Amino acid sequence: MSSRLFSFLIYSESDFALAKEIFNEFKERSWGIFEPKGGLKPKMQSLTKDIAVNTGLCIALLMGDKPSKELVHEIYVARSFGLEIAAVVPKGEGVPEEVGFLGGSIIDYPSPRFFENLERFFVHAVWEHPFERERCDYTELDYDFLKEASSWGSPKEKDITKCLKLPLGAYIDAPFHGPMSIQRLKHIWIHGPKEADKTSYVKTLLLALLLQNNCRTLRVGVLDFDDELACFEQLKNLKYPRARDVASGDALIGLFIEESLRRLQEYDKADFARDIEEYYAKTGKGMPYMVLVFHNYKLGTLMDESLYGLTYACEYAGIYVIVTSEDEPRLDKFDTRIKMTSKYTPIEIKLAGEDKPILANRPYLSDTDFNRLLMKYIRK
Repeated sequence: MSSRLFSFLIYSESDFALAKEIFNEFKERSWGIFEPKGGLKPKMQSLTKDIAVNTGLCIALLMGDKPSKELVHEIYVARSFGLEIAAVVPKGEGVPEEVGFLGGSIIDYPSPRFFENLERFFVHAVWEHPFERERCDYTELDYDFLKEASSWGSPKEKDITKCLKLPLGAYIDAPFHGPMSIQRLKHIWIHGPKEADKTSYVKTLLLALLLQNNCRTLRVGVLDFDDELACFEQLKNLKYPRARDVASGDALIGLFIEESLRRLQEYDKADFARDIEEYYAKTGKGMPYMVLVFHNYKLGTLMDESLYGLTYACEYAGIYVIVTSEDEPRLDKFDTRIKMTSKYTPIEIKLAGEDKPILANRPYLSDTDFNRLLMKYIRK
């Protein structure tokens, strides 16, 4: 029996011999199997959207003690496309914890019925294949998808932003990205080890805000001691110069606190307006939202008190703080807490008032697409 869909092999170079055996046996049995251009090679070809829509089953070889980051990455990409995945493991062993969700799809190797079992998985996967699927790649957002962010929170009239939305991620087991308003999220603390690549994530969040706004509706501040956000140095929306050390960072926080207090005084003059929306409704004057991004913050410094004071002062002033840190949050007022463990695993989003965290596939753009979108917001 053959199928117009094929199997796709996910393997490390160390498991190339087994991959080649499976490849040859499937061809011998006339079962569809993906053959890369130039034939099967020790280095696995990455799964793409075009390949995925013609794939009935992904066969992940997990024969080593610990799967490589690249192998885990490809398994999560396959899962994000909604594909069925069969885990091939040494006889009598389970799957590694990094891909624990494959526990119900194990095939032992070696086994006399190994290829028969693989065929059964293939039949089931082909039967379940939807033929039309929405792309939901956890590692990279489509250029056109993020470009649509300009319509998420279109400015009301010309001077006021009604809603800022952030593409936090694609919810696990749901075929869509769920942009959430920063008014709902409030201050955000993103934490995890250095290898979790928080930089790419926070760059994508900030770019999404830029896409929805102009300089009249959004102003930005950046504290970046490691120069990992240097791409925002000449940002048109930058309220103050980027801070690069503790002294300039503390001063920048102070400027944001002053702006918060000034806004609250303006609200009082407008018959006790509560926030930007109410102030605009009563006066017809717009105030830009402000977002302070503090990258790679370390708790226990002299800046703790300043940052703590800012989150209290700007609660109603239309000013929000996004912090990335290796430290878990210990400061109040950070209602949204996002935990990252690596580039290749889902993120955990904990919202204030919610009992359980949301598990989401993380989005970020390729460097090429990111730079293409960012260029229109850079001073010439």
